[in-house]
Amino acid sequence: MKTLYLLRHAKADSDMTTIRDIERPLTERGINDAKLISASLLNKSFAPQRIVSSPAVRTYSTALTFAIAFSIKLDQIVLNSSLYNSSITDYFNVISQIDDSLESVMIVGHNEVISETAMRLLKKNARLESLKTCGVVLISAEINSWKEFTTADCKLVLSLNPSMIKEL
Repeated sequence: MKTLYLLRHAKADSDMTTIRDIERPLTERGINDAKLISASLLNKSFAPQRIVSSPAVRTYSTALTFAIAFSIKLDQIVLNSSLYNSSITDYFNVISQIDDSLESVMIVGHNEVISETAMRLLKKNARLESLKTCGVVLISAEINSWKEFTTADCKLVLSLNPSMIKEL
C-alpha cells in the first residue's frame, strides 16, 4: 500500500509587492497553522517518510515545519521545481518517480493544481473541495509501485484543514 499526502502550503504574505511570487514568505498565521496541522497528523499516527516540495519559499517553509514535527531529516525534503507553476501532469510525473521503497510521501504545493490533483486521483471515490491553506489530504492505494498510483483505485484516508481543528 502507498499513501500520498497532498498539502497546500500554509498562509503566505500577499502584501509584499516588492518581491517575486516565488519568494513570498509565510505569515505568522501560516506558521501556526503548519504547526497545528503537523501536530494533529502526528497525534493521529500519520507521518510520511519523505517530503517533496515546490521550491517556493512558502512551500519549503511549510515543508520544514512538517519535517521538524515528523522528525524527518532536512535532507529528506526534496525540492522539485516542476511543482511550481505546474499542472496535474507535472504532479503525476512527480508521483510516478517516487522511490518504490517509500510507503508514504508528502507533496507540498500550490492551489489550484494540488486540489485538482487530489480530485483527479480520487475520481468518484470521495467528494472533495478545494484545499484551504495548510489543508492536507491523505490518499492511499493498494499498489506496490508509485508508477501505478495515478491510475489506481485511490481512496481518501483523511482530509484536514486548520479550521477543522480550531472549531473543536
